Amino acid sequence: RAADWLEQQGFDLPSGDLLPLLRRADLGKNLDFLPVSRELLQQMHQEAAAAGEILLISPFLKASIVNTLLPPGRERHLVSRADALASLEALPAEPETLNFYTLEGSQPQQASSQAEAFQPERALHAKLYAFEQGTNDDAAVVYLGSANATVSAFMQNIEILVRFRQPPGFIQQAR
Repeated sequence: RAADWLEQQGFDLPSGDLLPLLRRADLGKNLDFLPVSRELLQQMHQEAAAAGEILLISPFLKASIVNTLLPPGRERHLVSRADALASLEALPAEPETLNFYTLEGSQPQQASSQAEAFQPERALHAKLYAFEQGTNDDAAVVYLGSANATVSAFMQNIEILVRFRQPPGFIQQAR
């Protein structure tokens, strides 16, 4: 879907902090804009520990973050690039209960013509974390944003995730 971008006059972000700008946006009361941090990772780990089903989508992975967000004893789904899945140093506990998925096109492709060589690679770029309680009364807590499931994203980079709730069955619909 195409989007029209309008040039804004007077746009100034001196500190590099996007949070004040995003908080001014009128996007509804069900959205929380959260800076990605060690504290947020701990909060997400607690939500994962309480969840009955988890969906993690990230093109880049680090085993320590994956293990934190995909604890054993629940239904777990991990969507990533084939090369990222293959390079995980350590699989999460109970790997037999973890469903791995890759998307077609997540591997670099050789261009068949010079014109195609200038086309951007179609590859997984989405980052989504969903934790669902598994009972009819509890909604799924979903995080969507810029943070890969890597140490760099959660400990070093300036990243943001938007947290919102979805009705029960969100993960099943997403699959």
